[in-house]
Amino acid sequence: MLLTNQQNNGLTEFTKMALSRRTAASLSELIGCPVVVQVSGVSLYPLSRLATELAESLPSQMATVHQLFTGSISGDSLFLLDYYYALMLTNLLQTDSLPKSDRLDASACDILTEVGNLVLNAYLGMLSKMLQRPLSFSVPSFELELLSPLMDSLIVEKNEFRYALVVNTTFQLHNNSVNAHLSFVSGVVSLSCLIKAIETWASIAVPTVV
Repeated sequence: MLLTNQQNNGLTEFTKMALSRRTAASLSELIGCPVVVQVSGVSLYPLSRLATELAESLPSQMATVHQLFTGSISGDSLFLLDYYYALMLTNLLQTDSLPKSDRLDASACDILTEVGNLVLNAYLGMLSKMLQRPLSFSVPSFELELLSPLMDSLIVEKNEFRYALVVNTTFQLHNNSVNAHLSFVSGVVSLSCLIKAIETWASIAVPTVV
């Protein structure tokens, strides 16, 4: 499945709107300081290629918030951070009265789970609104893991060819930048439904997208 320029631009504009506005506002309210969320790119890959595409930016252990979604479209949503960036984000989000940590402890995992849940729900909530059909979300789960075992878990026992929509993001707060990835893994039918809905949205909301 390949995206046309129009489809890619529509996905990018939709993602920027969903994350840069809604998620940034929610994070700013959560931590009490301005947060800017930037989207640097949106790509679609066969799931079998995802590990290769992300290997450079996620070379070692990473923090993962994983959430299932079901409804008119279904699949897996993931918030992925390299361990270094996960630790940086955790320290930036903690109050000044708390000591900075040099590892991801239980408290840090709780913070990252809350952030991942907020980010994923903001995006999926916008999708649900655009599709005009409800989506159900599972309780998010947090793991510290390597990229290859994660990919294996997304492929196992699946009888359909799956694709991964990857969103490259940067969170800016307290004069620091934290890089992260969002990934939405679905089968062909769900992704086709999603792309058609975004094409319709783009033709109305962003008539200049070409």
